Amino acid sequence: MDRLLAEAEELIAAAEAAGIRPALVGGLAVRAWVGSLGRRTNDVDLAVFETADVERLGRVLAGRGYHVLDDPAWRRAVRGEGPHRILVDWTGPEVVDPGTLERYRLSGTWVSRRLESRMVPVIAAPDLLVLKLLGSRDQDIADLALLVDSDLEGCDPTAVARRGVEGGAGDRVRAAAAKLRFAIHAGEAVEAATRVLGQPLAVDTVRRLAAFLDRLASGEDE
Repeated sequence: MDRLLAEAEELIAAAEAAGIRPALVGGLAVRAWVGSLGRRTNDVDLAVFETADVERLGRVLAGRGYHVLDDPAWRRAVRGEGPHRILVDWTGPEVVDPGTLERYRLSGTWVSRRLESRMVPVIAAPDLLVLKLLGSRDQDIADLALLVDSDLEGCDPTAVARRGVEGGAGDRVRAAAAKLRFAIHAGEAVEAATRVLGQPLAVDTVRRLAAFLDRLASGEDE
């Protein structure tokens, strides 16, 4: 993780030197919000808030020796091989679902959070939670559980529901919450999070996540 953190910090510094304002999303962002409880990750996920900065960030990465791949949704760059391989994914102000090509508009808000010994720019909590709901992969479920259990500002269903509507994904957020709530009842979501985290979720964590999803699925906070 130290190598990845060091690279993330250098990437952010290089982007800022080029006049680009990036923020961490994904696994590193979750670790910045919840601390050591966050899952391990092997890549760097970034968001930029100006459309023109999507291509500009690609040029910054190319200048650092990355091979930049073309993708209609998230952009991707790779450097190195085997244990030294680093993968960087990034998105612009509109996050595109690679499966459906539906879009979600980020708020453009970020905060500084401590990630181990470093202060880094991190996407705002409501945006991060919306992205995790829309993703709904095993690692997203684990991240949702940790974020909801953290009781941090912005990790409440009211803030997340409103951000989903503002970002043009209100219906999808409600649908994703309902689907995950069913998966919790069936035990599938808890099993998925356990596989990712390497340990079972606490009973209280599962209850808080279920209550959070219930509120979102009801639509009462929009």
